[in-house]
Amino acid sequence: MKTAKIFATFVIALFALGAFSAAYAAEDETQSYISITDVNYDDPIAPGATLAVEIELTNSHSTLDFEDVNIKTWLVDAFGDRVTDKEVAGMMQIQQDSEKTLTLNVDVPEDLEPGEYTLIVEAEGIWEKGTHRETVTPPTENIVEVEQNDDAFFAQSIRTDKENYFAADKVDAAVTVLNNGVEDQENVVVSIAIPEFGIEKSLKIFGTLFAGNSQTVYFTFDLPEDADGGIYTLTATVGNALAKSSSSVNLVIKEPIQVSSDIKITGENVDLGQIEIGKAKEIQIAVSNKDSVTKSYEIKADADWAKINADPVKFELRPGQTQKVAISIEAEETGKNTATIYVFENGNAISSVEIDADARTSLTTIGAVLVALAFILAAAIVYTQFCRNGNSGSKGTAKHIYY
Repeated sequence: MKTAKIFATFVIALFALGAFSAAYAAEDETQSYISITDVNYDDPIAPGATLAVEIELTNSHSTLDFEDVNIKTWLVDAFGDRVTDKEVAGMMQIQQDSEKTLTLNVDVPEDLEPGEYTLIVEAEGIWEKGTHRETVTPPTENIVEVEQNDDAFFAQSIRTDKENYFAADKVDAAVTVLNNGVEDQENVVVSIAIPEFGIEKSLKIFGTLFAGNSQTVYFTFDLPEDADGGIYTLTATVGNALAKSSSSVNLVIKEPIQVSSDIKITGENVDLGQIEIGKAKEIQIAVSNKDSVTKSYEIKADADWAKINADPVKFELRPGQTQKVAISIEAEETGKNTATIYVFENGNAISSVEIDADARTSLTTIGAVLVALAFILAAAIVYTQFCRNGNSGSKGTAKHIYY
């Protein structure tokens, strides 16, 4: 009996092991059929250049396609930290018994230090009629050598004194440039440009820009008085006869705010000055659609000290159209306060205006209170005088009564 029990247990274990092995085999049936079979690129490569990475992906399964495939590649340093953006190609399908080759371009940063970097390549996808996503990597490590060019520059940063501007504003810009080549450089010129406005300015760096050194150059220019609101490209270029490099940033110009003559505008703020409680003041803002499609707009306000109304509140603009919006501000609490008006485009806030005001009680109300106080005071004085006069008229000689 004991032997029979042991045999039965052994048989059950065999069946369980067989079922587990079958399940494992089913799960693992496709995992060895997809692979990255080749990765090609040219190195050494210089900072600021583009590394073209050719990747070959092979599906050796005889009946199943590998679907919804995403391939990614990027560079990491010796510590495993990513030093480039991840370049991605997706939504591909690799049919059974086939190969697919594609090229991804990895932009090497212009200020990347020379040395060896590891190229990471990953491909992930899902087998036809399956649910499990599989990720594969190359069987061997791919090392990329980064070497400096003899002559090279990098327009490292462009900074402006404000985030947003209005037409006719003065712009102060600082451009930092780097000599990221091997050789020292002479006759280095830094320039900035906004082609739409015909703005071009250049400055020559005095002396030598030594290898590995950076220098900041400052520019000042005026925006045109008739500049339309929108986003423009400010481009900075550094170079000489041997090498050149450019970088760009966005320069945002806001539509002008239309207000009455007694209201001050300071940058993006509107100062209403002193306003009376219960008496409304009005400004106008112009909203323009600079895009190529029709968009929806909405005006919203953030202020707990005033009643703010916009007319119109919601509207649509076709490409190139402009809508003037009247904003009415009526203070309900005294004190110095700030309200914010937001412009929403297709549900997203794209612009805002801050409104400052010093809300005070109406002078008429104060005058009425003062008159009332004066009347009460006068009445009190008259009453006091009357009482005094009445008392002095009844005053007489004391009588003595003898008993």
